Amino acid sequence: MHKALLVVLLSSCALAQEESRNLHQLFDEVYKAVLRENPETATLFGILGSNDRWSDLSPEGIARERTMLEGFQTSLAAIHRDRLNPTDQLNYDILGRFASAHLEQRDFQMFFMLTNQMTGIHLVISNTFERAPKASVKDYEDIIARMKAVPRLLDQTKAILNQAIGKGVTAPKIVLRYLPAQIAAQAPEDPNKSPLMEGFAKMPASISASDRDRLKTEAARVYRDTLAPALRGYRGYLETTYIPKGRDTTALTGMPNGKDWYAMQVRLMTTTTKTPQEIHALGLSEVKRIRAELEKIQKEVNFTGTFTEFQKYLTTDPKFLYNTKEELLEGYRAVAKRADPEMVKLFHALPRMPYGVLPIPDYEAPASAAHYTPPAKDGSRPGFFYAKTYRPADIPKWTMDSLVFHEAVPGHHMQLALAQENPNIPDFRSLWILSAYSEGWGLYAESLGDEIGFYQTPYTRFGKFNSEMFRACRLVIDTGLHALGWSRQQALDYFRENTGDDRTSEVDRYIAWPGQALSYKMGELKIRELRAKAEKQLGPRFNLRDFHDVILGNGALPFDLLEQQVDAYLKKAAK
Repeated sequence: MHKALLVVLLSSCALAQEESRNLHQLFDEVYKAVLRENPETATLFGILGSNDRWSDLSPEGIARERTMLEGFQTSLAAIHRDRLNPTDQLNYDILGRFASAHLEQRDFQMFFMLTNQMTGIHLVISNTFERAPKASVKDYEDIIARMKAVPRLLDQTKAILNQAIGKGVTAPKIVLRYLPAQIAAQAPEDPNKSPLMEGFAKMPASISASDRDRLKTEAARVYRDTLAPALRGYRGYLETTYIPKGRDTTALTGMPNGKDWYAMQVRLMTTTTKTPQEIHALGLSEVKRIRAELEKIQKEVNFTGTFTEFQKYLTTDPKFLYNTKEELLEGYRAVAKRADPEMVKLFHALPRMPYGVLPIPDYEAPASAAHYTPPAKDGSRPGFFYAKTYRPADIPKWTMDSLVFHEAVPGHHMQLALAQENPNIPDFRSLWILSAYSEGWGLYAESLGDEIGFYQTPYTRFGKFNSEMFRACRLVIDTGLHALGWSRQQALDYFRENTGDDRTSEVDRYIAWPGQALSYKMGELKIRELRAKAEKQLGPRFNLRDFHDVILGNGALPFDLLEQQVDAYLKKAAK
């Protein structure tokens, strides 16, 4: 090789290595900076060092976060993307979008919407106490330090909400009505009856008896003198000041710049360019298709009444229901246990981290939905599927398979645990939950029960389609509520007509969290589109486990980037 050419190649290689080092250093800085500003997220991820702190919600703290995000953009722009390898380029692009998306939400004053029945600050407090490590004296001292700091956190929250009231950027009254009861359940007079204190009732034997007594006594004192009064004061503030000033409207378009705000939410939550009107029409089409499948099952089981009567039969007949919370929870665990060994049929690689099934606390359950939390990064806590068990009569047995597939395996646990264990996915990527990808995978995962021998009875198949109907209705209702002038009652009626259920808490969820409900069906449809493309191009060479490796192999991606990954896989497979 010519000496001059060799020098050029070596120089180019050195520049590429330097750019890659700079990029990965930036990834590390981003991750540490975001966790420093968001200690609750660090606790969720099992990262030690800030379990005694809360986020700083002061004006200075909010301004500091904006400066941080803008700094990410500046640092990223200084790195030459064209010198990076394809994996680094992908992560480069995602960091750019991460910073831009969070800045865009701040431009629309999302930080004013920090209290509702789904993601309110009071739930942040309870969830953080639940997830905090509880293995050492230091762990419990950190919890007590956080208990002492709750008044400051709530005072900062009230200051933000007061500012929001002045700007007319408030949550709707109809969803705020849940909050007082949620908070009251957290702060009873007796510390031993508060869910916030459960960790002190189950202290490990590795902590000495004298330390256990000391910590329990101190925690009870701080609860009575500081934590509980602060929560009760916040509840009083909501009841007398904030809730009366809440919006009487339900649409996001009822707020300043609301039309553009909703368009932004739709774009971020679906990672598509489809308009609310296009998504509404797609939802109507999907509802019609799925309704035909449900009516076929009614005929299959020879139910001679109306479809509405069939729905009522399925949701009220005792043979479809558990009698107690404990039976329902064990029912979920039994489905999960049957599903676990079947995962080898769907994936080449399985996550090392396990998961468990726990009930949603009763005080949270009325306004909450089943959900999943990922394992701690240090392996100290498994993933958990939180099931709604507080009213067993609300959960027919035929709904349970699809819910386990969505929240646990092959759904969120498979997706999130594999991403967490993937060495090619920088830690900062776990900070951005791309709802369309994540929830789209969850809904797609429900259908995979067909691939592993579940849904063998007409009723469990009804459950699968009913779950899909539920998500198709979301396309219609979310866009109806926030873009097409629907009333809350219209939304409730549409749900009742197509799912046989009032779904009150669901409709209120869409009112509180505009656009997020679109991510499930839009994401599932995109993954199905990509699978159909792969099946068509590869024909008999199509391998389902290979396809799933591609979909999950690079973690959560916006759909244009995911499609690029699938196209690269198809190009390679065609050789």
